[in-house]
Amino acid sequence: MAATSGAFPFPKLVKDNYERWSIQMKTFLGGQDVWEAVEEEYAELENLAGASQAVKKATKEARVKNQKALSLIQLGVNDNTFEKIAQATTAKRAWDTLENVFKGIDKVKKVRLQSLRGEFESLQMKDSETIFDYISRVLSVVNQLERNGEEMVDSRVVEKILRSLDPKSTIQRQRQDFDKIEEWRPSVHLKCLLCSGDEGKHFEHGQLLEKGYDIHMKDICLYLRDDKGSLIARVPMSSHRMFLMNIHHDAPKCLKACFDNQSWLWHLRFGHLNFGGLKLLSMKNMVNGLPSIDQPDQLCEACLVGKQHRHSFPKESISRAKASLELIHTDVCGPIDPASLGKNIYFLLFIDDYSRKTWVYFLKQKSEVFSTFKRFKALVEKQNGYQIKAMRSDRGGEFISKEFNAFCEENGIRRPLTIPYSPQQNGVVERKNRSIMNMTRSMLKSKNLPKEFWAKAVDCAVYLSNRSPTRSVWNQTPQEAWSGYKPSVSHLKVFGNIAYVHVPDPQRKKLDDKNEKFIFIGYSQESKGYKLYNPVDKKIKVSRDVT
Repeated sequence: MAATSGAFPFPKLVKDNYERWSIQMKTFLGGQDVWEAVEEEYAELENLAGASQAVKKATKEARVKNQKALSLIQLGVNDNTFEKIAQATTAKRAWDTLENVFKGIDKVKKVRLQSLRGEFESLQMKDSETIFDYISRVLSVVNQLERNGEEMVDSRVVEKILRSLDPKSTIQRQRQDFDKIEEWRPSVHLKCLLCSGDEGKHFEHGQLLEKGYDIHMKDICLYLRDDKGSLIARVPMSSHRMFLMNIHHDAPKCLKACFDNQSWLWHLRFGHLNFGGLKLLSMKNMVNGLPSIDQPDQLCEACLVGKQHRHSFPKESISRAKASLELIHTDVCGPIDPASLGKNIYFLLFIDDYSRKTWVYFLKQKSEVFSTFKRFKALVEKQNGYQIKAMRSDRGGEFISKEFNAFCEENGIRRPLTIPYSPQQNGVVERKNRSIMNMTRSMLKSKNLPKEFWAKAVDCAVYLSNRSPTRSVWNQTPQEAWSGYKPSVSHLKVFGNIAYVHVPDPQRKKLDDKNEKFIFIGYSQESKGYKLYNPVDKKIKVSRDVT
């Protein structure tokens, strides 16, 4: 094997260059004919004395290769990183340790990929850059995305380059590089395909049509409708014979909130609440801490994808409860696949008919409904001072068991039950189920979070819905109607954002970072703090020191 040179041929491994370093080190170890020592774990034979000469020779060669590979890996890292692999006795263990530390497990990879997507979308040519320098910078991010599993088609990269060039630069100078590319723009472009004049022709375009939306072009306008024919958007044809439809697409924004428009930011903070509801909250001063809201001229893609239309339930009964806890609506939603982070597959809603405040509980089995109701009853009756007088539910076995019926009789709770196969009779909670699931889908879609986060999104959606307007309560939010106090929303954050959490002094050393990176997943009900998910150790913590 060739001897290594005194000077290392490429930069040593530091905190932020693992992707490039791992490729260079792999190539270097291969050139030294020792990469196989990293691929296969070296193990010393116990009874080497009685082995054949061929086995002894092979074992010795494997030992030498392992030691050389381990030595090169150790030489290729800085002093701080060396401490992480100082106890490794084989090259494979050292390599795997570095991979776990710097590249991370699957959850960390996903966060890294989200961060790179956000970096890619935010790339913009600087005044001092040449076109070629900027293209090199774009391709560097593209390569990192591909190394982390993202498929980057050429058209997407070229589109990004063209729409993010310095306006002072001219595409004409570089036309030979892009002579096969038609006009690209940052908004969605839908060319008219009605060459034959067939006015009813439809064509597929991404997730809109996958979700049942219909794109129709007639009378020099584009019409976007849902699967029931309801008009979503009408877009006139531009002078360039293009239909420019601004669909607000926040998924590539990674897990960061970076919207200049405050209305969009509050739309996300409220779990994709419609702008009409946001304006009502602001105009009627129904909450504290909400600025004036303007309705943008864009469509939210996460709302279009997550809030698929279906037949509405009949309007609620004219008869309404006159006080809190006179009537409680309840229902179980599920099973939901996949199971949540806490291994739950159901959630149980309770809604106070008078205030429309909602409570949610998560269940592993439907048999937990009765014990959960007793917990709920004890909680709300202590909070409010009233007693539950009636509870409306369907006829599911979890609601009409002998012990459940006996408990309600003992406590004087009426049980108005729905007619079999008629969920519309329990329309209040059925509508709330639909609304909560719409918000949940939109929040998960908006941040590209795994579906296992559904319970955290549901919990956050219920928290937000209690602070959102409803037609059933006049000029109040459900939270105020229940508690008598106007809620503040100044603390709200965007579900799924990256959150930087302060590390207390006793828990860190002098040179350690002062904050750690978490994912924001909701609001604590027990204390004034935020729920945060650590993708490294997969644990949830509550903290108020969040930026």
